[in-house]
Amino acid sequence: MWKKVLVAIVALAVLVGGIAWTQRNEILLYIIANKDRVTPLPNHPIAWDQGPDKAAITPNIVFILLDDVGINDLSVLGGGIIQTPNIDQLAAEGVLFTNAYAGSATCAPSRAALMTGRYSTRTGFEFTPLPNGLGRISAMIGNSLDRGGLPYEYNQEAAEISVPFEDQGLPGSEITVAEILQEQGYHTIHIGKWHLGRGRETLPNAQGFDESLMM
Repeated sequence: MWKKVLVAIVALAVLVGGIAWTQRNEILLYIIANKDRVTPLPNHPIAWDQGPDKAAITPNIVFILLDDVGINDLSVLGGGIIQTPNIDQLAAEGVLFTNAYAGSATCAPSRAALMTGRYSTRTGFEFTPLPNGLGRISAMIGNSLDRGGLPYEYNQEAAEISVPFEDQGLPGSEITVAEILQEQGYHTIHIGKWHLGRGRETLPNAQGFDESLMM
């Protein structure tokens, strides 16, 4: 009797393991999406510092940076996937640059190039910081999506000698546009995604922003 039970348990384990292996990408993505998930709180007013009663002669500057936006995504660029009437109005009343290139092919170094005006090879911030193990998972998922390109490779040796995730970021010695604006008397505020470091010298308040409201 016990042999039949043992065989049944082994067969069930093999079946479950086989299903888990075939669905490994979906399982990993589910775990990543739900790890340390935080329930969003209701919207509430933010107590920003108040500016002077009389507006300064210098113009206000609002810089909006979006990740992974294509030329066909926004209506201002002739696309129709997302209607962006307010951005369309800004473009109509301002200047629209139609010829440009990114400072880097990935998120964080490209942001650093915009903040400093320097290539990532000069700042030393050349790669998007990833938590330990996420590079291997990303490569595995990418390789499972056959798009006709070259396979992703994960360099374990390089990962082991790299700077720890918590210490990766834009060096504090770099001069950002926010620091330059501060020197000209501007009050600078950062809102949303940062992705240029989590250490004391790499957070927004250490890189020229008087106030910061992270994601």
